Amino acid sequence: MKNILTALGKALCYALLLVAGQFAGTFAAAVCYAAYASIGDYNAHGVLPDFEPLLQATADFTMRYATVIAAAGGLCVVLALWAFFSIRGKRLSVETGWRPNSARQNMRAGLCGACFAFAVCAALQLLPIPEAMLASYAEAASETLGAFHPAILLCTVLLGPIAEEVVFRGLVFTRLRRAMPLWAAAMLSALLFGVMHGNPLWIAYATCLGCVLAFVYEKSGGLWASIIFHILFNFFGSYAMIPLGDSPVMGITLLILGLFGGGAMLWRMDAEAKTPAADR
Repeated sequence: MKNILTALGKALCYALLLVAGQFAGTFAAAVCYAAYASIGDYNAHGVLPDFEPLLQATADFTMRYATVIAAAGGLCVVLALWAFFSIRGKRLSVETGWRPNSARQNMRAGLCGACFAFAVCAALQLLPIPEAMLASYAEAASETLGAFHPAILLCTVLLGPIAEEVVFRGLVFTRLRRAMPLWAAAMLSALLFGVMHGNPLWIAYATCLGCVLAFVYEKSGGLWASIIFHILFNFFGSYAMIPLGDSPVMGITLLILGLFGGGAMLWRMDAEAKTPAADR
């Protein structure tokens, strides 16, 4: 029991550290923008701007660049963790399993991420989700992703997934896995991963995604496979969503193909993990 409680405490601390880093990044960005806007208005008009318009402009700025700010905060947390482990005479790459996977494992992980991205997109358009919840999700996604901007694309499909995988699979899941079975460690780490996404629909499918990512990490034996899965999932889920319109047949077909394809990749990864290295 002591080992389980210790693992839970460490996992929660790592998850909260990432959230705290993102909040700190948002606060710092808001302060810098407000100061910049105030100085600009003062130089132009000789007076400071009114508080309420300034507050609204600052809120709009942080929402418009939320993805970039969150990714920057996540990278700062990764650097802080690197320094923390270095001071303790350890290496972050070793502690998180940041080692190369085979090209075959990475390819399967990437295909799996793409398949599940299309399956989630189809499910969101097919399931009888309440209009208010769906509208809230669409608004949050629009505000977070914004326009197809290179900086936002970079943060959404590369920097964000790297930071999240280092923390949630490399540290949270591995600490839980040392003290409990795979299914329990996967579910608990996935729950923490889901909760940090905020919006109810994001929480729902991010929790499911977290379980899959934990399985990918476990079976591949390294962090690169889960990072590639996450990158491809974010790219296809964010920028390659297929509008189904009024065609439920197409939606059901896409859902089945996505789940079947993703499941097949997971099955192959599991089978390969059970095969002795000399027979691969």
